[in-house]
Amino acid sequence: MTDPKVRKTIDSARDDMGDLQRAMLAVFSSSVTRILARVMLIVFVVKLYGLGSFGYLGETAALVELLAALASFGLPKTLLAYLDQADGDPVTEGRLISNAIALSALLGIILGTVLWLLWPLIFPPSSGVPAYAAAAVFLIATTELMLTVTRSRRVIRWDAMVKGFVKPWGFLLLCVGGYFLLVKTGIFSAVGALFAGYIASTVLALFVALFGLIWTRRKNSYALVLPDLMGMRRLFKNSFSTAIVDAGSFSFRRLDIILLGVIAGPTATGIYYLVQQLATVVEKMRHLFEPMAAPVLAQAKSMVVTSAHLKKLCLWIFSAQVGLATVFVSFAAAILGLFDAVYMHAAILMMVILMGEIAEGTSGLIELPLVFNAPAIASRNIIIALICEIGLVALGAYNFGLMGAAAGFSLAMMLLAILRFSSAHTALGLTIIDASYAKPVGAAIVAAGATIGLNMILVAENNLYLAFSVVVCLLTYLLVLRLFGLSLWLARTS
Repeated sequence: MTDPKVRKTIDSARDDMGDLQRAMLAVFSSSVTRILARVMLIVFVVKLYGLGSFGYLGETAALVELLAALASFGLPKTLLAYLDQADGDPVTEGRLISNAIALSALLGIILGTVLWLLWPLIFPPSSGVPAYAAAAVFLIATTELMLTVTRSRRVIRWDAMVKGFVKPWGFLLLCVGGYFLLVKTGIFSAVGALFAGYIASTVLALFVALFGLIWTRRKNSYALVLPDLMGMRRLFKNSFSTAIVDAGSFSFRRLDIILLGVIAGPTATGIYYLVQQLATVVEKMRHLFEPMAAPVLAQAKSMVVTSAHLKKLCLWIFSAQVGLATVFVSFAAAILGLFDAVYMHAAILMMVILMGEIAEGTSGLIELPLVFNAPAIASRNIIIALICEIGLVALGAYNFGLMGAAAGFSLAMMLLAILRFSSAHTALGLTIIDASYAKPVGAAIVAAGATIGLNMILVAENNLYLAFSVVVCLLTYLLVLRLFGLSLWLARTS
């Protein structure tokens, strides 16, 4: 007869995996719509606003989103654990929630004001980039904290709605409308209209997140409590290590753009930002699970359960990322051509960036148990990787331009992955990597070979043939992966 405690742990693990799968489907649909909006936005901005404007957008978004991550102060991760410790007490939960949102909003206002004061030193007046874009620091940070509260109730729809529909599609529609209503009529400059749409989309996202917070409050009752300074101070102190981890993780895909913009200028940054935006399709595989994996792992009572979850999730993420990366590298030049962007070494640039994305994405979820159990180790790993990235990207960009910046980013991400895996093993006893990781690599080699062979037999250059080749490449990868005994569905992944 099975021990009741063991049976309870097994049932809980099954429930957790069910929540993860449901969340994955919700976030997947959100990611697909976000990718479509992002692709359409890139096409529109590059063709009508110009590659230089797209470069300025990339630099500004990197700065603003980096400071917003600092303003969030690690609370999107630590708040989940604190709420779990509250053990369902509505007053304690309400106080934690109000203090967290107030602290993030205050930090967002302070950092946004500093950025606004430094704006003339960052962007010359001739660029036309408006200083009011600094307000996005407060808007993005506050929105993220509100969505964290809804996720803590294992309600993912608001996060998916804001990030998959409201913000990307709102930005796209505002840019389209702004171009024809403001730029074509001479009311706004191209850069001014572009950034007006960016800020308006963040405001819209904030209001939807606020509505989701109110809806969650009605369905999952917690007390309405005003924030207090002492509670905010305790949160600041307790979340400091996690804040380094959270902001550092967010910084990796922002610092390279900022450094490249300073060294190489907006046009080169525009090409790099374009490739990086396309590469985030691969990187987002990790984020299919993180919104729900965070509360699941925070509430896990056993390292055995945590290890079982992570083994499945990390292998799934690696397999999905390798498959998508195979497509992007195989058709890099053709994909960039769709956006009227030409770069001689497109495939190599894409491959180098994606190697870093795969390393960081595969190891990303390991950071969650480290944050919950050994935050000092997690922050140490981030600091080491950040220092290496700054040095490698600056040196690489100065000497080799785009390719040097990409190589610096990728090397830093590989170092971070090694640090994460080794820290999880030594500090928590978690062993994640095994021989199964060779199977996706083998499937990718077969798929790439099939694609090369198809291109040699059928010589054609049009979008229909490109789509056909991409489908063949993906289907070949999935088929070989299944023959190797792996499936891209959690319940069946060995």
